[in-house]
Amino acid sequence: MFGVDTILSRITRAGISLDLFPTNCEKSLQDVMVRRDFMVQTFGGNGRMTFPSISSSRVEGHGLNDFMYICPQWQPIAPEVPGAPGLWLTIDEYNRHGQTKRLFTRISRCPALWQYQGQYELRSAQKLTKEEWRKQPEILRNTWATEMCHQNWGIFMRTRIYGRKYWGRTPTKEECNDIAFQKLYEHIQKEDVALALTRGEETLAVYTMKCVGYDIRFQREVAERYARWEPEQEKEGLKRDQKRKNKADQATLTPPTKRQRLPPSYYGGEYDDLGDLSDLTDIE
Repeated sequence: MFGVDTILSRITRAGISLDLFPTNCEKSLQDVMVRRDFMVQTFGGNGRMTFPSISSSRVEGHGLNDFMYICPQWQPIAPEVPGAPGLWLTIDEYNRHGQTKRLFTRISRCPALWQYQGQYELRSAQKLTKEEWRKQPEILRNTWATEMCHQNWGIFMRTRIYGRKYWGRTPTKEECNDIAFQKLYEHIQKEDVALALTRGEETLAVYTMKCVGYDIRFQREVAERYARWEPEQEKEGLKRDQKRKNKADQATLTPPTKRQRLPPSYYGGEYDDLGDLSDLTDIE
């Protein structure tokens, strides 16, 4: 994991205190955690992106468009206590310096539950060195290398790796665009990404995370609405269960005709209907 020197060299050098920012929020309220699909249904966006795009109609309704979601699985120095400082790792393609975000960290994985940490200011810091990268747990390094090949945000790193692997040099920005257009980056697999990071040919950008505020009114609204919330998938599931029950009851009451095909349950067998497989999607 990150050594103390790695953390201190970035957090304290940026003038950020290691003490908790005073949230002035009662602990019972501050400790409320919610599901990501609740946030999607209530405030908009999607269940996967770090910075979800909120539709203009939703923003007009609640006025919020500054959400940020991070997982300790990817981010070993993510704030996991409201008001605590932290570090955020990312690819070096987007400039987030100076932005302030409404931060949620996934605290529990089974089930996946997220906690509001506060309002966090992001500031660019020294990039991760290859020595620091090599010290990270294998599972974390493998996660980054694998997802770099599965997510669109990893394309441009893969284009640079492609140039070095097949041309013997780092391609220019224009050449990267051409490699991306032709989808040549698809030749680059997770092993290539892992090797490039280990060699230091590619590095991850690092941002300091400083808590600069805590929106108590927002957290209270989240807690109150979550207490009344009923997941849409579960509501749809209950409707389907009722329809199936009604069909089963009808089949029991109605004598079968020659052409009528009945479910196995009619004959005493096991009736296994998976229904809509989209319900099996795991939103994290």
